Amino acid sequence: MFAFLIIGLSVLPNFIWLLFYLKQDPHPEPRPLLLLAFFLGIFSTVFALGAGVLLLRLFEFSGMEKQAVQNSFWFMFLGVALVEELFKFLMAYLFLRRNPVFDEPVDAVIYLVVIALGFAFVENIIYLVSVFNQYSGSFSQVVYFLTLRFVGANFLHSLASGLVGYFWAIGIIKHRPKKFIFLGIGLASLIHALFNFLVIKFGMPFYAGAVFLLFILALFLLRDAETLRQLGRPATLVVYSPDYLAKESRSRDQDQNQNKNETML
Repeated sequence: MFAFLIIGLSVLPNFIWLLFYLKQDPHPEPRPLLLLAFFLGIFSTVFALGAGVLLLRLFEFSGMEKQAVQNSFWFMFLGVALVEELFKFLMAYLFLRRNPVFDEPVDAVIYLVVIALGFAFVENIIYLVSVFNQYSGSFSQVVYFLTLRFVGANFLHSLASGLVGYFWAIGIIKHRPKKFIFLGIGLASLIHALFNFLVIKFGMPFYAGAVFLLFILALFLLRDAETLRQLGRPATLVVYSPDYLAKESRSRDQDQNQNKNETML
């Protein structure tokens, strides 16, 4: 019973955020692929956690104190935020980008958000087990920490990955994917690390303000996602192929010639 309760409470925030983000997609994605993306997010936690632990052990081996390393901003950036955003992105890049239904720029945002919610699901379970063990006799405390998790960490994960997806989509459209992917992962990791570091350093007084700033950023992201939805170009790798680019160029030239002919008539 306890295990089912933990799993239920862990997935509830993710389900709510998922419904919210899916509303942003004018052409709903197939449920099996969304489920795959969610499980890819779960799978990515293994690699992110492993990379973070390995990095921490390397610094411990050099003689640095474990607690000092964990509380430093550079470790939160490299050992936590960067590895998490990188592996979440790699799940989409390696396993989803070639799927035929990955056919709109906004899909890069949608699938990365779903992957992020799968990642946050695992974190929720670990977090809630700790909370239940510590506050098993206080339902109000459990609800309090669950609420913090919902408006903070889950939102942070989905927003950061959504930001990576947005830059990925822009890179596809502009035919410069590597530049925009690196930019997106770097910016998302910086926001992720700053949030964690400042919350740990300043505690709850900073938490509400930090979440408010995340919501402001989310509004800008959703506004720009609206632009992505209006674009007709596909978001698959086919846009990088010479054949597709040549075809697109010919089509554009034909449209221009047709417009000229209509003008002359």
